[in-house]
Parts: sequence; C-alpha cells; structure tokens
Amino acid sequence: MDFLRPADWEEALAAKAEHPTAVPIAGGTGVMVEINFDRRRPEYLMDLNRVGDLLEWEVGEDSVRLGASVTAELLLEGGKVVTDGGEVLADLADVLGDEAIEVEEEWRHRPTEPFDRRTGQGNGHVQYSFAAHPAVVEADTGLGLVKVVELACAQDVGKALNPLSVLGQIQIQGGTVQGLGIAVMEEIVVDPETAKVRNPSFTDYLLPTILDTPTIPVDVLELADDHAPYGLRGVGEAPALSSTPAVLAAIRDATGPALDRTPVRPEHLTGTA
Repeated sequence: MDFLRPADWEEALAAKAEHPTAVPIAGGTGVMVEINFDRRRPEYLMDLNRVGDLLEWEVGEDSVRLGASVTAELLLEGGKVVTDGGEVLADLADVLGDEAIEVEEEWRHRPTEPFDRRTGQGNGHVQYSFAAHPAVVEADTGLGLVKVVELACAQDVGKALNPLSVLGQIQIQGGTVQGLGIAVMEEIVVDPETAKVRNPSFTDYLLPTILDTPTIPVDVLELADDHAPYGLRGVGEAPALSSTPAVLAAIRDATGPALDRTPVRPEHLTGTA
C-alpha cells in the first residue's frame, strides 16, 4: 500500500484519475472523514492534507469533506492513523488488512553505577522492585505461640502481563508465604560439634502449609518502569523479603521482646531462651 500526496486540487484530480481505487484521507480541525476501511484494503491512500481550499471530494463510495484550508499531517500513534490534531482516522490494522508486519527491536538496559559507599544509595541494579506488608498476629506469651492472622501486600509490579500469575501462588502470595515461613518456622539446625544438619528432611524442617497460611489481601500497583521492556518489574522476590520483617514487627509490637533473629521460637516470647 502506497501514499499519494498531491500538492493541490489539480494534482489530486490527476492522481485520482490515474489511480481510481485510491482512498482519500485527510484530517485537521473541524474535519469529517468518512472512509470504510473494512470494505477493502486499498492499494493507495491519497493524503489530501496539503490540498488547500478543498470543500468536498466525493467519488463513488469514498467521501471526504474538508474545511476551507487543511494543513494537518498524518501520524501513527497507538496503532491508529491520526492527524497532528489528535483526530483518529482509522486503525492501522484495518488499513493494512491481512498483510503481515515484521518488526525487529533492540533493547538495552539502563547503565548501572557503583553504590555510594557512605549512603548505600545509587543505581547499582538494572531495576528495583517495591513491596510493603502489614501483618496482623495473635500471640500467647505464656506458651510462646504465634498465629499470623493476616499478611496483606501492596506491590508495584510495573505491568501485570499475566495478572493471575502475578497474584497467585508463584508470585506475590507465594513470596509472601515464603517470608512467613522464614519469620516463624523455617530453620536449619546445625550441630555445633559435628557441623551436621540436625533436621535434614522435611519431617523436621518445617514449611508453611495451607493450614499455616493467613489471609493475604493483595493490592497490585502498575506503575510502569520506563527503563524496562513493557514497563515490567520483578514480582516474586520482593514479597519474600518484606513479609518477614512485617511479621516480626507485628510480634514485637504485640509481645515486647526485641526479636533480633528468625525464626521466632516459643522460648523467645516466654523469656526462657
């Protein structure tokens, strides 16, 4: 498909005579365009934006009515053919029809730099993820027992290409449960004399099950990362990091002890450690 761009009315008539199937298009302030692109895929599109003082063009099924003077340019934005004034003329898919389009793009991540040794801040990584957790717990300081009642999460995922996966077990909720396990259950016990692991199986190494999993409300934020393809951010790692300190902070607030290690064991709450 080609564009014809006549400079004046005479050239437009000559182009239409030479290419009778050409479909006229135009745009600008106060312009009404009536083109049925679903009818066919035209071989030529005739851009009439440079034709001044054109009041009406009507040939067969094609009809374009313009104001007294037209100076708009045609642009491609968001898969649509639009004028420089923002008026949508047609979907690009309708204009192209069944013609296949191949696009090759190259993307490079933003440059990184060393962290500031004094503040620890800087762009030392290609991308950053953001997640926050509030936790609600019930604690029995006499028995040293803890139950996590709710562990909500708000996370900026950039763009959720697969919302069900982002929300479900393998991402936000899954990472949250991992952090829960680190906070109150999971621990590798090593014999200080033999250096052997005392709990080498899942019989003794405790993992959270569905019975240990609290309610996990999730607020997914999609604040696109301008430096990443499709605006994506990492999803699964961040909730596994922020959920652990959230649980410990809630237990500390409810019971009083400083709790400077994980997992929190009964003796840490009863004062018998």
